[in-house]
Amino acid sequence: MSSALRELVVALAEVKQAAARTNRALGLLEEEVADAISAACAEIVGGSWHDHFVVDCVQGGAGTSTNMNANEVVANRALELLGHPRGAYSVVHPLDSVNKSQSTNDVYPTALRLAAHRAVGRLIEALRHLQGAFTGKATEFTDVVTIGRTQLQDAVPVSLGHVFAAYAVTLGEDCDRLTEESSAAQRRPWHRGFVGPAGIGGTARAEQRDAGRDGGGSADHAGGLHLRSFRESKKGLPSSEPQGGGSEEGVLSPEVLEEGSPRGWGSPRGAPCSSLLQRR
Repeated sequence: MSSALRELVVALAEVKQAAARTNRALGLLEEEVADAISAACAEIVGGSWHDHFVVDCVQGGAGTSTNMNANEVVANRALELLGHPRGAYSVVHPLDSVNKSQSTNDVYPTALRLAAHRAVGRLIEALRHLQGAFTGKATEFTDVVTIGRTQLQDAVPVSLGHVFAAYAVTLGEDCDRLTEESSAAQRRPWHRGFVGPAGIGGTARAEQRDAGRDGGGSADHAGGLHLRSFRESKKGLPSSEPQGGGSEEGVLSPEVLEEGSPRGWGSPRGAPCSSLLQRR
C-alpha cells in the first residue's frame, strides 16, 4: 500500500474513532461498544490491519465502497476485542454501530482532507530541503556560465548560479503558497454535512451551513500542487533545443566568452552558435 493510501486509511480510522466517541457521549452507543470501536480504530491508526483494506481507495462510487470497507474492518476487530467472533454483527454492526450518525458524504471528504493536509506538510518539508540544496548549488556555480533560454530557444549566456538561484526562489514561493493554503484549509469546513458544518477546532455557525459543499479548499490545494508539478517539469525543458540543450553538458567558460562568444552578451538574437559547437 502506498504512503498516500496509508494516510487515507489512517484518516478514515480517525473519523470513525471520533464518531464513536461522540455517539457514546450522546448516549447513542453503549460505552462498551464505543470503546471497542475506538480501540480498533487506534490499532489501525498505529499501522495494524491495513492489509484488510482491500478496496482501492482511488475508485468510482464517491468513496462508498471504501467507507464500507473501513466499517467492516473496524466492526470485526472491535468484535474480537470484545471476545466475539468476526461477523457477529448483532453485537457490533458495521453500519448501525461503526457508521452510526454518518454518511459517506461526511466521512470520505473529511478523511481526504485530513490525509491531504498531512501529505502536504511532508511535501513542504521536502521542498524546503530541496530549496536549500539549490541555494547551495547557486553559490557553487556562481562562476559557471551556460546558455540562457528564452521560449525554448538559445539566448545570451548566463551564470549557472543564477539559474539555480531562480529554481530556489520558485521552490520557496511554492512552499509559502502551500503553507498558506494548508493553513486556510484548517479554517474551512472539512465535511459536507447538512446540519451546520464546522471547521476542525471551529464552531458551527449559520452562515457556514452551505460552506461544506464548497470545494474551494480542495481546489486551492489542487491548484498549488498542479503549479508545483508544472514548475518542476519546466526544469527539464532546457534540454529540448539542440544548440544550448542536449544534456546541458557544455557550459561556456570565461575563456570561450573572451575569445568569441557564439552570441555574445549583447549580440542580437538568432546569431549562430557555431563557435560553441566547435569547442565542445
